[in-house]
Amino acid sequence: MYGRRVAKTDPRVDAYGCVDELNAALGMARVSAPDPFTQNLILGVQKELILLMGELATAPEDLARYTKDGYQLTTTAMVDRLTAVIDELEKDKLLH
Repeated sequence: MYGRRVAKTDPRVDAYGCVDELNAALGMARVSAPDPFTQNLILGVQKELILLMGELATAPEDLARYTKDGYQLTTTAMVDRLTAVIDELEKDKLLH
């Protein structure tokens, strides 16, 4: 973001590449999901992953500008919400 060049070996490039792959896999899961509740749950996670990718693509010294430009950063609430969903899914014996 903001015209900075980053080496392909930069850990941030690897991180947002991994998040992008996760987002693509979730897209496949969403279209295969059996019900609208699960589809919407996955879509919400995908939207938050897009926020995470934008944050990862922004150099730390540009984060203030990033937020000033109206972009949202990942929050503890997002992480807590996802963790709660994972915890509930792990309790579902039908998924094992």
